[in-house]
Parts: sequence; C-alpha cells; structure tokens
Amino acid sequence: MRVSLAVGRGFLFRLKLILWDPGNVSIGKGLRIYSSLYIRGPGKVIIGNNFSTNRNIFKETTILTHHPDAVVRIGDGNYFGGVHISCVRKIEIGDNNLLGNTVILDSDIIPHPNMKVDRDWMEKWSRAVVIGNNTWLAVNTVVLKGVTLGDECVLSAGSVAAADAEPRSLLLGVPARKIKSTREDA
Repeated sequence: MRVSLAVGRGFLFRLKLILWDPGNVSIGKGLRIYSSLYIRGPGKVIIGNNFSTNRNIFKETTILTHHPDAVVRIGDGNYFGGVHISCVRKIEIGDNNLLGNTVILDSDIIPHPNMKVDRDWMEKWSRAVVIGNNTWLAVNTVVLKGVTLGDECVLSAGSVAAADAEPRSLLLGVPARKIKSTREDA
C-alpha cells in the first residue's frame, strides 16, 4: 500500500510538471515520492529513472536552482531522504546512491533575487559538485562547493566533505578525511 501511494504521488508530480512546468525539469520513469518533493528555480533539473524520495523528521527533499544556467543532474536508482540541494552552477550525482538528510551546496553564497549573478560572480563563489556512483551520504552530512566524491564513497554521519575523495573512501569528520577504504581489496 505504501509503495502504491508513493508511485501515485510520483505520477501526479510528473503530471503537474507536464501541465505547469516551463520545461526545466525532467524526470525519468519509476518516480516514487513517499512524502513530498520540492523543486524550484530557473535552472535545469534532470532526474533519472527509479528515483525515490522521502522526508526525514526534519525536512523534505528540496532541489533549488538559483541561476538559469544552473544544472542539477541526478542519475538512475537514487534514494534521497530529506536531501537539500542548492545549485548556482552544476551538481552531478551518479547512479544508485543513498543520501540521507544531506546538504549539497555548489557555492559559498546562496544568491537572493536582487543579487547580480554574472559569470564573474560564479567564477568567484561557485564550483561544480560531483558525486559518483554507489555512494552513501549518511545523516547530517554536508558536501561543499568544488568537491568530487568518487564511486563507492561513504560520508559518515555528521561529516562535512570540503575536499575531493578518491573512490572507495570511508570519510569521517569536519572536515571529512579518509579513515580507510570501503573495500578490503582496495
């Protein structure tokens, strides 16, 4: 019953996009919304197939773009639990990731409507964020601008990723540092 409701919410959300969205949001097949999904802003949001989202006790999944050139690209098979994405430039998330109560920011400053955000501003304050495939970002984690997390990384609860991490890294702390590999053979 719960899955059927989530599939129904996903269908209604996609229908709403078809009827009222100006065309900047694209969502693949198999969307499941267990509570709510909030997408706003002038940029592009591209979500792959089999995307599931749920709220945690604090917040719903929110994807905000702050500039017409902003692009949020989310691959196939992702599950978001209370994720907040704020994008000025570019955020890419690969396939088959589990993100729980995570904040992803690609800029130091979140622009408000009266700010002039031009190329110079973007070069100074914004850098793309890339998250690989099969990653797990645990509860209360933050990924800051310019960070690339390789495939199969784990960002432990309460950690802040402020620098790149090679694939298969288990990251812990503020700022997050690799404490070991997520595979014994690596």
